[in-house]
Amino acid sequence: MATPTLPAPESDPLRAGLLAEQRHQFLDPAEPPLACDGPALPKTGDARVNPRDKYIAGLRAFANWLEASPEMQEPINQQLLVPLMTNAATESFAKTHGLDVAYDAEGNASCSLKFGPITYHAYGYVDFAEHVERANERDARRWADRKGLVIQPADDAGTVTS
Repeated sequence: MATPTLPAPESDPLRAGLLAEQRHQFLDPAEPPLACDGPALPKTGDARVNPRDKYIAGLRAFANWLEASPEMQEPINQQLLVPLMTNAATESFAKTHGLDVAYDAEGNASCSLKFGPITYHAYGYVDFAEHVERANERDARRWADRKGLVIQPADDAGTVTS
């Protein structure tokens, strides 16, 4: 079976732009992107391309590259995480696509849309601010436990109370 080949960057401006952006993301973002063999994709703020279009183009370019590079292993994590922020938005998404909604111990909703081995995992929160607060506290307590420390309550002035 013949190995598929991608068009040369100079004959495919989209591919050239994506390659330039891929190279740039590993460098200092304050520096301008490296020159490439073709025109770069318009920047996110450009009226011709929005972030969604850039994402879709990136997925297509990745699929083309992976197909053209049989020696490369496919990613081990094939889950696209999509924060819909609220349970209501997640439930609406699930209803639109005929999906079941799962709820974790905190009551946060999630659902998954499958595309072969790839999962589009959408999720939301009962109360995002409260979720972040609880997650931060859990992380702090785990860190304190690893360090042999004890977290003690403090009053409004910041004085530790016993």
